[in-house]
Amino acid sequence: MDTKSKKKIYNVALLLLTFVITGCFPSIVKKPDIDQVKKVAILSLYADEKVPNDKGMGVVTDWDGKIRLQVAEDALRTYQAELAKLNWQVVSPTRILQSKEYQQAFAVVPANKANTMAGKFGNFLKNVYQQQFFTPAGMLPIPLDDSAANTRYYGDAAKDNPRARLGEMARRLGVDAVVLIQLDYCYGGGTFSLLGTGQAVMSAGSSIKAVNRNGDMVVNMPAVARCDGKRGESKTSAIMVNGNLQFTRSAKDRFRNMFIEATRASAAVTVEEVRKAMLK
Repeated sequence: MDTKSKKKIYNVALLLLTFVITGCFPSIVKKPDIDQVKKVAILSLYADEKVPNDKGMGVVTDWDGKIRLQVAEDALRTYQAELAKLNWQVVSPTRILQSKEYQQAFAVVPANKANTMAGKFGNFLKNVYQQQFFTPAGMLPIPLDDSAANTRYYGDAAKDNPRARLGEMARRLGVDAVVLIQLDYCYGGGTFSLLGTGQAVMSAGSSIKAVNRNGDMVVNMPAVARCDGKRGESKTSAIMVNGNLQFTRSAKDRFRNMFIEATRASAAVTVEEVRKAMLK
């Protein structure tokens, strides 16, 4: 290892040590900007459609798309209620999704009539992309990376700074900030020494990002790594076979309850973390 690399490692280690000693870890909220947020709109809520075992031994199989939609829409209602605990007025998600501002922001518009087919293909790709996630009806996944340097969304192929675009959306929607919510689902339990059999419960981790009218990230929680971070668990369980959870019609209500319970537990933990950061 060269001297430059050693110095870089030393500086990082020194910074971490300073954080440990002083307790000065970066806040997930931006002060005093966060104090000006009173009215918000949830612009995106999403989770990867693949739900793995937390030990990497299997996945949920034979999904019913309707259940995914129900899980996502319940998650949206849950977060609407939880965010209100921050003394935020949360605009009706239905109103946001049906607004011309939202529809226009994510429409794939051809440059001219000659590019009509290109526009149709773009909308096709948008639909394919959307199907890779749990999302409420009409809502697009908007993953915003921690550096806010880029994101994937449709309408301008992410050519602009996404924070500026999201700030513009907040102004057009008449809110102080727009909110993006990432969820991560995994399941665990059972006995892998017995070929992955036994009862498994669902867990959920979540992350909130919020961008104000100026394009500033006023809430910036780290993205949830797969099956990691602070998580909420379901009380309801289901039988795991060979490491997999197989969706069946007869057990659809049990499956849905597992997701709903895990989501609600995670949302409570995540919003409480934001609340505490706001009070510091």
